[in-house]
Amino acid sequence: MSEKEMKRRKIARAVMRRAWYTFRRSCLSWRVCLQMAWRTVRCMQPVYYSKVHGTTYENRQDTLRSLLNCHEEDIRLFFQREEDNAYDKNAIRIIAEVKNRYEAQIGYVSREWARRIAPYLDQGHEAIVLISQITGDPERGRYLGVNYEFSLADIR
Repeated sequence: MSEKEMKRRKIARAVMRRAWYTFRRSCLSWRVCLQMAWRTVRCMQPVYYSKVHGTTYENRQDTLRSLLNCHEEDIRLFFQREEDNAYDKNAIRIIAEVKNRYEAQIGYVSREWARRIAPYLDQGHEAIVLISQITGDPERGRYLGVNYEFSLADIR
């Protein structure tokens, strides 16, 4: 097998792995997941990683504890603008939706990211948000947190 063919197969494996990961954790079609994966693997569409802020307020720890009992494939995250927020005009809520059960706010996008993402959302675009990990250990007295990844690609 030639070096060129080996490189092509390596890229194809990475695209399929990324597409399957996105497909399982989002409500997007397989076609859209493949397009996103192709752009991500070929470095045409960046994926950003961050932590959910404000997880210790307003009983959000209870919501996170209930998410621990759900399969990751059943949890969907999405951004929702909160334009009437008194502390930050660019505030963006992070909402967790558990398939066929409920949805609840788990926190906010950090102020730095919100400043960059808010204009994008205000133009009517959507962000693809995937849960990466629920962190912490409530049994040891540690608060729960959420790591997530998102992409701002506008694939239609």
